[in-house]
Amino acid sequence: MRSLAYRTAAAFSLSGLFAVACTAEVPGEEAADDLTSAVVTTDGLGVAALTRSSDWGSGYCANVNVVNEGTTPVTSWTVVIDLRQSTLSNLWEAQSSRSGSLLTVTPASGRGQIPVGGAASFGFCATATGSDYQPVMVSMTQTGATGSGATTSSGGATGSGVTTGAGGSGGSGGGGGSGAGTTSGAGGSGGDGSGGTCAMPLPSYENGNGSATWYTLGSGSVNCSFPVLGSNPDRVAHVATGGGRYFAALNTADYDTAAACGACVEVSRDDGRKVVATVVDQCPTGSNPKCTAGHIDLSKDAFLQIGSAEEGYLGTGNGGARGKISWKFVSCPVEGNLSISLKEQNAWWNELRVQGHRNPIARVQVQLDGAWKEATRRDYNYWRLGDGNMKPGPWRVRVIDVFDEVIETTVQVTTAEQTASAQFSTCE
Repeated sequence: MRSLAYRTAAAFSLSGLFAVACTAEVPGEEAADDLTSAVVTTDGLGVAALTRSSDWGSGYCANVNVVNEGTTPVTSWTVVIDLRQSTLSNLWEAQSSRSGSLLTVTPASGRGQIPVGGAASFGFCATATGSDYQPVMVSMTQTGATGSGATTSSGGATGSGVTTGAGGSGGSGGGGGSGAGTTSGAGGSGGDGSGGTCAMPLPSYENGNGSATWYTLGSGSVNCSFPVLGSNPDRVAHVATGGGRYFAALNTADYDTAAACGACVEVSRDDGRKVVATVVDQCPTGSNPKCTAGHIDLSKDAFLQIGSAEEGYLGTGNGGARGKISWKFVSCPVEGNLSISLKEQNAWWNELRVQGHRNPIARVQVQLDGAWKEATRRDYNYWRLGDGNMKPGPWRVRVIDVFDEVIETTVQVTTAEQTASAQFSTCE
């Protein structure tokens, strides 16, 4: 069934969030993607939750969601994190200062606004300087929201689990104000509360007729134009799983001129192992003869969730040496709202890139001279209106998913990433 409620980061209930945050990890379990610490305003209107996306023993990467649960928009926020015995190596989508072990984080330019029920996010990586290196949230303040104020801290249970092969070496700077957004659904699959069965109207290979290999990012870029945040292991921005490490390149047919960019696929093996990866790249047949329809080239970390590196080529139903591989498109497990980036800081000529969306994007429209005009998707995952001349910004933009659900927002004239105030419904 298709869930119709917007599952923003605010979907964490406070009681549920604290229940998770105060539960210690079992020694030896993987720590990645575990909520490890959170803070909340004393009036309960603001929440900041930190999850470690990766931990390789001598350092880690973490993501922080800052949530507005008030009744009026947040105009700015500040988060304080105790890095303990670690030093900051990278920070993206925010700015910071440090005093002792305390890291004070504030929004990057233009990213301070958080709509009601929405969230802002940032990430960072740090290098351990001692054994007690895992971060703990200390405090959060926010302005503009009704009842904002001081904070109290929830438990920072960090456990002793350690993961391997994680970490990023870079970050995408960002910013950009968020415009007011609206959303609407169409038909039985969309947001009218009526529910209905749900299946992605895209190709699927669910009968063992898919195949999978693995690859690494040698060029340092991906066809979908998402920022590459690190290498060895590879990590890409706007990848919903594996702390940015579980991504995929689709064969040219299924990549479909970037139609698959930012969409999530669930890849399963006949022995029950599965992984969800975000499509960020293309696997052309010309450079890899295996990349026929049904083939998926996974990042190495994603591939290791369903096989060993030595197995190399899985999917006997599509030319592989062993195992049977099936895969299908699914809703991405994102909690925040989608965002839009401009290709250039130009008030007239521009192209739009959409990211962080729960479902695949079918269409983008721009309002021009009082009418909605269809944009064309480029093979590098930007949308262009005509020859790119959109007349002076800001622009009113509609993003439409494959179920005809619509999110409408205002895009300012800036190259920074700009967060909309809504997210698509989940296909279940």
